[in-house]
Amino acid sequence: MTWKSTFRDRVLSGMAFLHSEFMGRKESVRFRTTQGSSITYVYDTDVIGAYTNPWETGPEGSDGWGYGQLLPRSESVANSTPLRQRQFEDGNAWHVARILSEQALRAHSESNEETIGIVMFGPHLSEIEWRQKRLVDSALSHVGKDTTFLGRDAFREQTEKTLERLLSSGASDDEVLTYASRRMETSLLEHFDGRSRDNRAAENFDILKRRFGPFVSFGEISKSLPSVGELPDFLEVETLARKVLTGFWTKRLAGQKFAGHNQGRFLRQNFRNDVDVLVELALVNRRLLELSVPHRIVFVTGDRNLVKSTYQIDHSELRREIREVLLATASHGYLDSADKNRTIMLGKGLETYFFRSNSDPDSKYASRDWMSNFSYHYVRHFWAVAGEALIETNETRAFQDLFHGLFARRGNWVRDSRRSIEELVLGGPDYERDEEFDDFDPEVCVEKWNSLTASRIRDARAAEFGIDKNLRSEISETERSDRILSKPKSIVDTLVEFTNRRRDRVMLALSDLGAIEVLRSLRAGGEYQDIVFISLFKTMELIRKLCTPNYYSSDTVDRFLSDFESVKEDCFGHDREDEFDDRQLSHLKFLLLAVIFASSDKWDAAFGHARRAQNVIDRSTDPIPVKVGSPSNMSGRESQFMLSICMRKRAVKPEDFDHAMRYLEGAKSALKEDKSINPDTNVDFHVTRFLNEELATKLGKYYYLRARDPDGDPSTFAEPAGAVYALLQSSSASFEKILDEHISGHYSLPRGYPPLTVDCIALNVLQVLVVSVFRKESILGSKHNGRFDRLCTQSLIWLNERRKTPDHLETAKTTVYRKVAGSLMPDERFERFNSEDELEKWFSEPSGLIYNKNLDLPEYELWRRKALKSFAVSVLQKS
Repeated sequence: MTWKSTFRDRVLSGMAFLHSEFMGRKESVRFRTTQGSSITYVYDTDVIGAYTNPWETGPEGSDGWGYGQLLPRSESVANSTPLRQRQFEDGNAWHVARILSEQALRAHSESNEETIGIVMFGPHLSEIEWRQKRLVDSALSHVGKDTTFLGRDAFREQTEKTLERLLSSGASDDEVLTYASRRMETSLLEHFDGRSRDNRAAENFDILKRRFGPFVSFGEISKSLPSVGELPDFLEVETLARKVLTGFWTKRLAGQKFAGHNQGRFLRQNFRNDVDVLVELALVNRRLLELSVPHRIVFVTGDRNLVKSTYQIDHSELRREIREVLLATASHGYLDSADKNRTIMLGKGLETYFFRSNSDPDSKYASRDWMSNFSYHYVRHFWAVAGEALIETNETRAFQDLFHGLFARRGNWVRDSRRSIEELVLGGPDYERDEEFDDFDPEVCVEKWNSLTASRIRDARAAEFGIDKNLRSEISETERSDRILSKPKSIVDTLVEFTNRRRDRVMLALSDLGAIEVLRSLRAGGEYQDIVFISLFKTMELIRKLCTPNYYSSDTVDRFLSDFESVKEDCFGHDREDEFDDRQLSHLKFLLLAVIFASSDKWDAAFGHARRAQNVIDRSTDPIPVKVGSPSNMSGRESQFMLSICMRKRAVKPEDFDHAMRYLEGAKSALKEDKSINPDTNVDFHVTRFLNEELATKLGKYYYLRARDPDGDPSTFAEPAGAVYALLQSSSASFEKILDEHISGHYSLPRGYPPLTVDCIALNVLQVLVVSVFRKESILGSKHNGRFDRLCTQSLIWLNERRKTPDHLETAKTTVYRKVAGSLMPDERFERFNSEDELEKWFSEPSGLIYNKNLDLPEYELWRRKALKSFAVSVLQKS
């Protein structure tokens, strides 16, 4: 059985494709919002076709191209659905195609201060002009003739009559909107012959140009781009590069041509057009890199096969093309076969052109090898906007992370690994296995996806056929609107919150599967974060079990799922079977999933889930109900605290640490709210936690600044190091108190709760000690009146005791700092490294700090680990 031969594999591949394109969309937004950077979007013909002819391009099947069928149609109903229901589903697909194409076309206006029109490459512009002329000719040929097309006004009148009849009968909101949508769709499908379709398509062309401007040739736009005319050597190499790219894309596109069913394109009559467009796209972006111009040309298409042909670009393929071009040009006299030096020179020029570009102005994110990131940076399927157009509401539009929990196992420290997702999309022999996503139920996932998009499609239909906000408000006042909002302003508010909750449930269902995959692959001794829910007993119990080594594993998936569902017992409505108000439950589940993903260093997924948890709080205009008698308060304290941790861990620029501190300030404000609601809140304990996270953030900023200048004079970093020392000094009393309590057995938390706070404090104290000695300004001794000596001693005593606890497994990071710090202390009772071999294993073995060479660590974190290793070796040698 081959990859994507089953419905399950097609659904997984489809979700992976959407996730990959969502990440590409976020990358485009990130680049565009970088100061001084800009993007020109160039559109393929099928994006235009999805806008003008969605009834033809949206549905999947013999008469449709499937541009509105984002996931495969459920197999359980595909062969048994009545014709009318099938027509209704096809209608949904064409609405999706229209919504997504409109949002994709809107993207060009966000990238240009002045509207320049719809930019297209020459070959595609010729295709679309031919299509437009044919439609105009068809419309003119039917002037004065009868048409069965039911006009927009007639639709509106018919819809209003239907709604009046439903409202007078006392129907519910859902029944009103669903029936109205079906009625409109049925009428449309019954009165839509070929002539009226051409008329409507011609009308849509006019609407398109009025909204987004005229069609513009990229050739005209490119005249305003910087020229490489003063780089003759580059131009000579580019001439050969064009031949290399032509051969490369020809083979790539031919390989994808028959790779999937109905994944081609609308109006694709010339395979050569696609090759020419991809060649031109590569050449112009490479010129911009050569000139260090912070601008990109991004090609937006609806052809899945074309997009997939740009995935997973292999160096060996390009090198084969380079060899063939060099041999061919030499044999045709362009190169003198005897002039080996010239051949070598041009060969090296092509090598530099494709593989060693050092001019990328975005070198932080882009590989020097720009072709490996070709799809990520320069090609986008128009489904990439599905996140903002179909899934998210205005409050969450910036998130676009529906699937990163599902695919978290393939992520890394800073962000999702897009190339790893591309592998899942393309499949192949390596994926003919069942161990990954073993618990994935494609029918359930497709059903949930359809339920999520249905409400947004319904809104779009209502807007299209004239059901305005006033009418929807009138509908909302009839019955049952208070089941979503206690005091809804309008049905719009109700529908938005309904969509938010449905999206949360869908994402949680997908992320549950992702969490299972992470737990199965979790390395021993994963580092769990200091999240505290003292009054939520089931939630607290789940965190305790997560911190217990090997409690959850590949053999105990059912145990985890049962415990995860038991969190509902901490929440309002826990004894109800229906989905009444599950905002508290969604908040807790998102936060617990963030903890799980963080434990395996999947920080992008952790951050996204923590942000979803906080969004439940932020978007709520009415109080979120909690379990009767529970002292819990939905303030967002722990979600803001988790966001602070994630932002610190993902930091790639100095401002990220400031952003982390803003999240921490939010947690402090939420603590005040907690205290006002529940006087028994242990404020001192939480304040100590926040002080410790602030210390971790200042340490992170010191590491970051130090890593930017690894060979610099350590004395030049006195200010950030001094900020670390000053905070430790002002916090020392609080830290000493909590360490004393736990060493003596007088816990601030209920017994059995993992003392993560104390572990984190002790580790951070030892980090400060190591930094101070590394900088030859030790915090120990009389210089500081012995203030820190006892604190360091307490930290070592605590960590020494903790490692002996049966339900605790010390991480490699803690072991290294504990033993290195032990070597720095005058007290001989503390454990230290005895040999370099012993030290080496804590860095190089599978659970070590620098084991995975492909782990995408932030630069400052990688520097810290390498510097720690060098420092530990020097301390060992001196001792």
